[in-house]
Amino acid sequence: MLKPAHTYAENRDWPGYFQAVANKGPRETLIAALDAFRSIPKDPHSNPFASEPNNRSQPLAIDLGCGEGRDTVELLRNNFTVLAIDSHPQAGTLLAARSDIAPAMSAHVRFQQADFEHLTLPPARLINASFALPFCPPNHFAALWDQITKSLPPGGLFCGQLFGDQDSWATLPD
Repeated sequence: MLKPAHTYAENRDWPGYFQAVANKGPRETLIAALDAFRSIPKDPHSNPFASEPNNRSQPLAIDLGCGEGRDTVELLRNNFTVLAIDSHPQAGTLLAARSDIAPAMSAHVRFQQADFEHLTLPPARLINASFALPFCPPNHFAALWDQITKSLPPGGLFCGQLFGDQDSWATLPD
């Protein structure tokens, strides 16, 4: 019997993965979510969620499983303040070392090293989880999904992927 992917997540060569995807563009699901976000009315009279909490000028996005930061950078380029979360300590180091994060943008990103089962998410307008959620232990997934849905206001956006049986990772024995 095969063990679930999350069982082996900590044994994966994440630094090798980070290196293999370095310099790749943002994922298509994030691009689609950003396009959708731009179409949301920003007029407070037609959209009660147009203003940002705490008088923040930039909406908050959360990048779950941010890895080396390819999606985080795109969120910053689209004028979001970003909470980038990953369980691997090298993710924060790689994110801080990215040359494509302009000094003005670096004030709008914060890295948090955390496992999915220990998260408390703040309110956010967009949550991105690119190929990350399958690494949440199944017995914690409902709580994580509850955190995600409670963090998003009406009109907030989630984008991400789950692994299906046709996914390229489905052929891996673990």
